Amino acid sequence: SLGRKKDPRVIKYLMIAIGDSNDESRKSCIEAFQTAINELSRTHEPTFIKQLIAGVTDENKYVRVESVLALGQFDDPRVIEPLTIALKDTSEEVRDAASVSLQRVHNPKSAEPLFEALKDENPDVRDEAASVLGQYKDPQVINKLINSLSDPNPYVRAGAAKAMAKIIHPRAMKPLVKLLDDNHAYVRLAASNTLEIYHWRPRDKSEAAKYCVARQSWDKCADYKKQAIKPLIVALNGEDPDIRREASLVLTKLDWQPKDNTEKGYFCVAKQDWEECKRLGKYAVPALTQELKNDQWQNRIKAADTLAHIKDPQSIDPLIKSLNDKNADVRAAVVEALGAYKDV
Repeated sequence: SLGRKKDPRVIKYLMIAIGDSNDESRKSCIEAFQTAINELSRTHEPTFIKQLIAGVTDENKYVRVESVLALGQFDDPRVIEPLTIALKDTSEEVRDAASVSLQRVHNPKSAEPLFEALKDENPDVRDEAASVLGQYKDPQVINKLINSLSDPNPYVRAGAAKAMAKIIHPRAMKPLVKLLDDNHAYVRLAASNTLEIYHWRPRDKSEAAKYCVARQSWDKCADYKKQAIKPLIVALNGEDPDIRREASLVLTKLDWQPKDNTEKGYFCVAKQDWEECKRLGKYAVPALTQELKNDQWQNRIKAADTLAHIKDPQSIDPLIKSLNDKNADVRAAVVEALGAYKDV
């Protein structure tokens, strides 16, 4: 009965009913709620949107899901921020609902919170924000996305590159090519994926080598010989351990020699040559402390063991931070490593 009233006051009570119902009766409550939203959306009555926004943070999962789905029916800039918050919800159902709703909203005024979402620490939130921004054809949003290709934040650069894959704008070509030199592998990959959609072709072997490294086409990289060395060194110094290792293998194939001991340290860690790291001593410390963040726990243990052997004071703070490692074996290795240092 309430679902057919076309009165914004019913929303509050239907949300309570959804939260209070058992599994058997919840279905009918949700159907009534959806009927009410459909009826009210036709009248463009804005007063109940605040109630739906409040429902996004309700303690009941079913209320959150229905509130999030309902917000997706309104092309109103107010809905973007709560939907972005819903992308981080503990419930997968709520996150999926937020993704569906965000794809429905096309109001250019709602783009600003999505640019903030590009900086989120959660990669799923960043990817969703980029995907939604890519559907805006508004000139202001396009201009901002192009400017964001040179943003100081690498997540924003990557997100903007992904969004430009949907918009296709000639002014984005030059900054996208520039991103092939980016220090972050995920930015380079996003730019190369978009350039492929643009049917871009390298102007020379140097650009072709950068593109090859960005695409992580390691088998082809060695074909570019000297032109591949510079982008491979960038990859060698990056954060992704798998990419560092692949880059080190190609550089070895090209008979490349590091220009100094610090660069050699990154090279040895990438190759997992722990004995050579010990011989390098303090020069290997920057690469080894970075390796303490490696996704593979075995590598984190090897890095801690090697730092224990080197006993350089620069290692102490990174090792102390690693006492919070999620793997107990790594924490044990770090404790032993710290025990090698005679430091208060």
